[in-house]
Amino acid sequence: MDRSSDDRELLITVQGQKVIRAETPDQRTVFGEVTLPLLHRQLVEIFETWLGLDCIRREKETKAFGSLLFGILFGGEVYSLFDELRQKAGKGNRLRVELSFQGEAFDLAGFPWEFAYVPDTETRAGYFLSTDASLVLSRYIPLNQARQDSLQPSTGPLRILAVVSSPPGLDPVISDPVVKTIKDLAKEYPVEVKVLAAPTVDALTGQLDTFRPHVLHYLGHSRFNESQMQGEIALLADNKKEPRWVPDRLFAEFFRQLEAKPRLVILHSCEGGANEIQARFAGLAPQLVRIDIQAVVAMQYPITNRAAIMFSNAFYRRVASGAPVDDAVQAGRAELVRYPDYGYSNRVFGTPMLWMRSQTGLVLPKEKP
Repeated sequence: MDRSSDDRELLITVQGQKVIRAETPDQRTVFGEVTLPLLHRQLVEIFETWLGLDCIRREKETKAFGSLLFGILFGGEVYSLFDELRQKAGKGNRLRVELSFQGEAFDLAGFPWEFAYVPDTETRAGYFLSTDASLVLSRYIPLNQARQDSLQPSTGPLRILAVVSSPPGLDPVISDPVVKTIKDLAKEYPVEVKVLAAPTVDALTGQLDTFRPHVLHYLGHSRFNESQMQGEIALLADNKKEPRWVPDRLFAEFFRQLEAKPRLVILHSCEGGANEIQARFAGLAPQLVRIDIQAVVAMQYPITNRAAIMFSNAFYRRVASGAPVDDAVQAGRAELVRYPDYGYSNRVFGTPMLWMRSQTGLVLPKEKP
């Protein structure tokens, strides 16, 4: 681990199918075991199906599922270290919890860990890891490349490319409020924003080559192609009259070829896509990380336009204030919980997931220019 010991951080690595290693930047390490008997795995699969179908409607259901997820990783000494570090974390000094899955355990990375819930005790109310004010939750993939110190550009303004993909034949993408939020950053910070509203493959790759965005924010549709067993991203066909479904591996390849890759990619899929149970970016996000995108914020389930706007507003407000990306994602999830139609009674709050390799996750400076 390569953050300074001043930062409170806990990396939880699942090695193989059983061993869990939890470590801090100052080399404090404890070990545990994965707790996942066959019955629990079957229950996880059932809950995942319900989440994919968006049929969870009661808070006690998300808490039951979350408690099950939490118990898989956080037992014994792992929990003791986690609880100790969380209690030490004060306001403005959150505990960063990073989850990493290696080797045979990589299939566990597909579990929606953003719903993990620390159960109630006699002396403490329970809480979700993904929204608790004293935590930030992300996923981490160790690679051969070094982790970047910051997501900020070394010189010049921060360049943000907003890609709005709303091809004919698919549900409309209400992007204006999100795009406005992004553009408003330029009023107070050194930010240059460009909007690509007709993203054919050539137009997208052309903008990636010439504009060289530091941040790419995609708003559009995704689906899972069962015949090809792959995720697909909706861009615009060359005739601009229909969607072009791009395999997620090819989408990632667009970035691999770049001389200057974006530091941060944000992906959100709108509701209404075909085969919604599998229509998510959970598979694309780690592919982008493996080609050295330092941070990826992805929606693991389709999200309503209202929820996308709420999350983006909270996320970019935090980023503009100088907060790290992981802190901003946590704040965005918490914002969704405050809306009466969402709360913890459905999948919305746990939909945003974060994969991050940057050490600090800072996009904009703390002080205004």
